[in-house]
Amino acid sequence: MFTRMKKIVGCQVVINRLKNDEHCDFYDNVTGFVRAQGTGLPEVASVWMTLCELFEKEYAIHRRNGKRRKIKLLKEAGQKRSVTCMMIKLVINSAINSDEPTEREAAGKLVGILNKHNSVYAATDSEASPLVHKMIRELKSPRYFGSIVTLGLDDALDKLEEKNEEFKSIYTEYFLNNEDNKNLGSMKSIRPLVDNAFRSFTISVNAMYFAGKLDGKYDAENPYTFIIDFINGYINQYKRIYTETNKNKK
Repeated sequence: MFTRMKKIVGCQVVINRLKNDEHCDFYDNVTGFVRAQGTGLPEVASVWMTLCELFEKEYAIHRRNGKRRKIKLLKEAGQKRSVTCMMIKLVINSAINSDEPTEREAAGKLVGILNKHNSVYAATDSEASPLVHKMIRELKSPRYFGSIVTLGLDDALDKLEEKNEEFKSIYTEYFLNNEDNKNLGSMKSIRPLVDNAFRSFTISVNAMYFAGKLDGKYDAENPYTFIIDFINGYINQYKRIYTETNKNKK
C-alpha cells in the first residue's frame, strides 16, 4: 500500500529568524528528542555527533552571555552593601557626640575598629568582600558586639553580612570558569556552524528514511519517521508564531 513520503523541509528560513534564546531552545529540544529515542542512529552517527558537539559549544556561549547580564545585579549588590556599610559608620561617628554616656563609650570602642578597617570604604566592589567579612567578624566578637547592640546596630550588621554574602554569590557565579569560557567565541560565529551541521543531519535523516521506505519498512517501523515528524512539527510551531506576530503588526 502506498504511503506518502516524509522529509524535513522549510527549516532554514525559520531558524535564521530565531533569536539567540530561541535558537538555543530549538536545538536543545531537537537534540534532546533524538537522544530520547535511544536508537543510537548508527547510519547518521558522524553528522549527529558533529551537530551535538557544535551545539554543546553554542550552549556554553549562551550560558556565558547569560552570566554577563548579571553585571547589573552585581553592581546593585555592591551598591547596597556600600550603603549599609556607610550607614553603620555614620551612626558610630554620630554617637561619639551623643548626650548618652553609654552611647559615647560604645562609639569610642567602635571607632577604632572602623579606623582599623578603613580600607573597606576605598576598596573596589570585588576587593571589599573579604575586607567587609573581616570587619563584621570583629564587630560581632564578644569584645565589641555589646557596643553594637548599645547603638542599635545589630540588625544593620546582620544586613551588611547578608549583602556581603549576596555580592559574593553573584560575583562567584559571574566569574565561574571565566578563563575557560572567554575563548569560546560568539553566538554570531557559532550559529552558522550549528545550522550547517543541522542541515547535514536533516539531509542524512531524510536519506535514511527514504532508504527504509525502499526496503519496505512501514513508517511505524522506521526510527527516522519520528524524528522527521518532531522536527517538522517544531518548525511549524514557529511558523505559526511568526504568522500570528505579523498579523498583529498590521
